[in-house]
Amino acid sequence: MSETFYRLLFIFIDVILPLTIGYYFHKYKIISLNTCNFLLKLNIRFIMIITGLGSFWLIKIDQNLFLLAFVGIILISALPGLLAYPYVNWQPGKNIRNSGAYLLSSMLSNTGILGGLCAYIAMGQLAYAYVQVIAMVQNIFTLSFCFPLAEYFHQKFTAGSKAKFQPHWRSILIS
Repeated sequence: MSETFYRLLFIFIDVILPLTIGYYFHKYKIISLNTCNFLLKLNIRFIMIITGLGSFWLIKIDQNLFLLAFVGIILISALPGLLAYPYVNWQPGKNIRNSGAYLLSSMLSNTGILGGLCAYIAMGQLAYAYVQVIAMVQNIFTLSFCFPLAEYFHQKFTAGSKAKFQPHWRSILIS
């Protein structure tokens, strides 16, 4: 059988089958919400990290890899944010939290999961590894720029436009 068939089979086993089983468990209340939240945290904190780090073994580390990460973050997060900025409604009296949500949603993408799956199906494990490099830099961008920006819009909404921005780094990083 072809390599594409095996890739699609892995996608079925790794994505579609767990979603189907999860839907069945949710519909018939087989597992509790706490168990579901535990499984999500386990997946995000351990499984995704292990698969991402495991895929790096295929990559040749050189200066081009760093260029890929830099260009990737510009094309995936910074450029969409800059393109959305003129369309944000910054008029006084408008809900600044909605404006901030619009701006932030333009900068965030699902590179790690959806991009990784598409790259794996189309071009194999090496492409998945390169997507994980970009996703790693995007996570750093999200933690260091997008979360504080969201906190800024939240503080401006709750305290008014004259409030001085004071980021709560502990709550930002723990969330």
